[in-house]
Amino acid sequence: MEQLVVFGPMILCCSCFIILIVLFLVLVIVLIKKGRDQSWTGTITKKVVNDTEDEDGHVSQIYSLNIHTDEGKDIKVGTAVKFYSEVKVGDRLKKEKGKSWPEKIS
Repeated sequence: MEQLVVFGPMILCCSCFIILIVLFLVLVIVLIKKGRDQSWTGTITKKVVNDTEDEDGHVSQIYSLNIHTDEGKDIKVGTAVKFYSEVKVGDRLKKEKGKSWPEKIS
C-alpha cells in the first residue's frame, strides 16, 4: 500500500508530461501540414533581416520575405540565407502545394 502512495504522484506527473509532449508534437505536425497545403504565386515586396540576441549576447539573424500574392494577400515567409541572397525585390515566387518552400519563377 505504501508503494502506491509513493508512485501515485510520480505516475500522474509522468502522464501529464507525456500528454504535453504528445500535444506539442501534434501542434508541430498540424503547422507543417498547413504550410505544405498552401499554394500561391506572388511578388517579393520587401526583404527583411531581423537581429535577435539571446541571453548570452549571441546575435542571430532571421531572414524573411514580404510577398504580395496574386490573390491580393500580403504574407511573410521565413527563408534560409542562401535563398534570401539569391532573390531580390520584384522577383516572382511560386509555392506549390505539397512543397515546403517557394521557388523563384522569374
